[in-house]
Amino acid sequence: MLTIEKLFLRNMIIAIFTAMGFLYLFWIYTEYTAFVTESRQMKIEYIKSQKKTLKHQVTMVLDYIQYMEAQTETQLKKTIQNRVKEAHALASNLYEENKEVKPKAEIVKMIKDALRPIRFNNGNGYFFAFSMDGTEILFADHPEMEGRNMLSVQGPGGDFVVKDMIEILKEKSRGFYQYTWTKPGDTGRSFQKIAYVKYFKPYGWGIGTGIYIQDMKEQIQTDVLERVSNMRFGQNGYFFGSEYGGFPLFTNGKITRGGDNLWNLTDSDGVKIIQEMDRVSKKPEGGFIQYSWHKLDSQIPIPKLVYVQNIPDWKWIIGAGIYIDAIDSTILSWKNTLYKNFRNKAVTSFILFFAMSLVIYFWARHLAGKVQQSIKTFGNFFEEASLTSTYIDPESLPFFEFRNIALAANQMVEIREQTLEALELSEKRYEKSQLMGKVGNWEYHISTQNFWGSKGTKRIYGFDLDKEFLTVADVERCIPQKTDIHQIMMSQVNKSSTIPLEFNITTQNTGEQKTVITMMELEEDDKGTPHKINGVLQDVTQLKNLEKELRQAHKMEAVGTLSGGIAHEFNNILGVILGNAELAIEDFPQDDPRGYFLEEIKSASLRGKEIVSQLLSFSRRDEQHPKQLIKVNEIINNAISFLRASLPSTIQFSKSIQTDCHPIVGNPTQIHQVMINLCNNAAQAMETSGGRLSITLENVFLTKPLRSQDLHIDPGKYVRLSVSDTGQGISREIMDNIFNPFFTTKPVDKGSGMGLSVVHGIMKAHGGLIKIYSRPDEGTTCECYFPPGNGRPGTEIHPVGKIIKGKENILFVDDNVHVVKVGEQILEKLGYRAVTEENPEKALALFKKNPDAFDLVITDMTMPGMTGDQLIEKLIELKPHVRVIICSGYSSRMNKKEAARVGAAAYLMKPFEISVLAETVRRVLDTK
Repeated sequence: MLTIEKLFLRNMIIAIFTAMGFLYLFWIYTEYTAFVTESRQMKIEYIKSQKKTLKHQVTMVLDYIQYMEAQTETQLKKTIQNRVKEAHALASNLYEENKEVKPKAEIVKMIKDALRPIRFNNGNGYFFAFSMDGTEILFADHPEMEGRNMLSVQGPGGDFVVKDMIEILKEKSRGFYQYTWTKPGDTGRSFQKIAYVKYFKPYGWGIGTGIYIQDMKEQIQTDVLERVSNMRFGQNGYFFGSEYGGFPLFTNGKITRGGDNLWNLTDSDGVKIIQEMDRVSKKPEGGFIQYSWHKLDSQIPIPKLVYVQNIPDWKWIIGAGIYIDAIDSTILSWKNTLYKNFRNKAVTSFILFFAMSLVIYFWARHLAGKVQQSIKTFGNFFEEASLTSTYIDPESLPFFEFRNIALAANQMVEIREQTLEALELSEKRYEKSQLMGKVGNWEYHISTQNFWGSKGTKRIYGFDLDKEFLTVADVERCIPQKTDIHQIMMSQVNKSSTIPLEFNITTQNTGEQKTVITMMELEEDDKGTPHKINGVLQDVTQLKNLEKELRQAHKMEAVGTLSGGIAHEFNNILGVILGNAELAIEDFPQDDPRGYFLEEIKSASLRGKEIVSQLLSFSRRDEQHPKQLIKVNEIINNAISFLRASLPSTIQFSKSIQTDCHPIVGNPTQIHQVMINLCNNAAQAMETSGGRLSITLENVFLTKPLRSQDLHIDPGKYVRLSVSDTGQGISREIMDNIFNPFFTTKPVDKGSGMGLSVVHGIMKAHGGLIKIYSRPDEGTTCECYFPPGNGRPGTEIHPVGKIIKGKENILFVDDNVHVVKVGEQILEKLGYRAVTEENPEKALALFKKNPDAFDLVITDMTMPGMTGDQLIEKLIELKPHVRVIICSGYSSRMNKKEAARVGAAAYLMKPFEISVLAETVRRVLDTK
């Protein structure tokens, strides 16, 4: 049997052998790696230095070439300037010598004969002369053009050459000019040319010559090739060059321009040498390439490094290269020395291993005893640790390594205790998250038919939280439609994916109605047999209620939009009826019975106006009732005084009005309307059986948000108005519809269904909320919450005085022909001279003819082609201080504030009485 001592001794010898072998191999690996790394680094440094040298040498050559290139134009200009000076001097000398003895024509011929045969620049340079009117005097290249006016003649590039040169002479009497021209003996092509002209005063000529830029460029390139091809660097370094496309220029001291194309030149590794040079040379700073090529004294391919850079203007590629084989011989010598050291090190390692093995043999026997004792100690520890949280004393162990193991063992015990604590904490957090999210999970075991639910699931169903397992019957008793839900669940779990299933439940403990959503999946055992159904459950009752409120808000918004559209058209109609009725009333004496009928028409029109106002109040679109800071308790007391006389004697009345209620920002008329509508509803609910009507007004503080239908208010201070009755109440079935406009359960002659709708709209406009509590046969309580305002309450009164007439000129604009007619009659009845127009564009054109002819403009807001505010903007452009009254049956974009912003002096809502129109017109006209 293998003992610890034998095992330890054997393993130690194996370990030493392995360690020595590993150390030897590691040493070999380290030395070889160092050799490879250093040789690679040496090679990198060598190539880096060579690259630096190559780039420096090529850059010097490029600097020289760029200098020579830059001198092309300078040299060219200097040459032609000197030539023209010579020609001008020659002409001046001939003129001075012969002006007294010979006629002008003969002197002119002498000058032309002297200059015509002169050629320079390989025969491409010649002289020309022209008069200041553009007539060609001398044209050595094209003698047939002499005597012809050249002002309209253009060069191949579209330049008016002679005309442009004349301008230079007129301005400076001499100067350079660059243009495009043909070259002698080279037809069909044009070349860039620079000319120099100088004014010859005796005959009013311009004498000049030019040189083709290409000729000068080619000459400089030839000089550059001669110079660069002979340049050298280092021992064997030389330069080379080629043109774009692979045509050679020079190499190794020889000019090879005109030689065979080298584009497809390839080395032994398949590198397209010239093509690679062409590619990298066109980079902004040039580039390096490596390829293999043989030296002049050998046919063996050797690595070569080349740096190239291009000259874009000349389409040249200039480069320099060196062979990089010198470093390889140095590295090879170093490698042979390294192999010799490997052999010597192997012999030394074997001798050392044998000596160490003898020492280890005796040491291992002593050590094995102590190891055996330590292992026994660990055995006793793990036996106790499996039963209880015990610890081992590291100081009782003889070896440091065993002490570390002891520390790890103690840490393992601590981690196990921490894990148990973390697991318990995680379960508490899990339970808390399910409680906050109203979520639970459940399992249904198919074989045992047991139903397990988490605490979250049990809370949702109302089960006892301490009950471990539930039965299917327990769950199904809480589901009213258990049969349908069971069938849907069974069909869903057999699918690969499930969809959320929503259904209603009745809790076991309280009987509360809830809406829940569940999702489930089927779990199978290793044989594919259905084993268990896993599911999650969420209480979405609150979410469903919020969705219901959102749908109600959208419905109310849609009805509000409709009411705004109705208001515009209906107010126009009422305006025509009301205006004609008031006009007709003026024409009948007071005792005429027909006047009574007209008063009824007027009264009905005003009632219709009030209905429209109620519609706008419901939809929060009423702009006729401005808000102010008011004492709501005073308004409520006034309303109570008004109501008491109208309440039947069968209804008892009580009130509790807090005198120090917060002031609110609101409209007194609308607050009064809220009070009247709520009390009328309460009185009608108790009409047959009598009862008690209670009104309470008080300051309250909400500690949490409050919602009702589509209204929502945050926690804080509010003024609460409560109206309670003991009538028949409101059934649950119709509670969701009570704020809908025109919804009513009363007979036709008892109500219009607008009361609560208007209250809802007014509360929404005031940033408040109305909430109704009611049960059948137990009465109803309506609570209105108003947010408080800041500042001191006040009142705003706009008295209407007697009708004041006038004689001014008024332009009346409205797209409705009936409104136009009645408006014209009313204004004329008031003494004004009225001009009417149904088309706003025609009205603008009429105003534009004579803006001062009109003292006032009255315009409708909503008109086709041009709205009222657009018309006002154009009127102000014509007459900045024009006075305008803008009117509207209803416009979502126009109110008193907006009317003032666009420049209107006043804003009127249709329909309006004659007295209101008269007062407004007079006030606007009398305002400075």
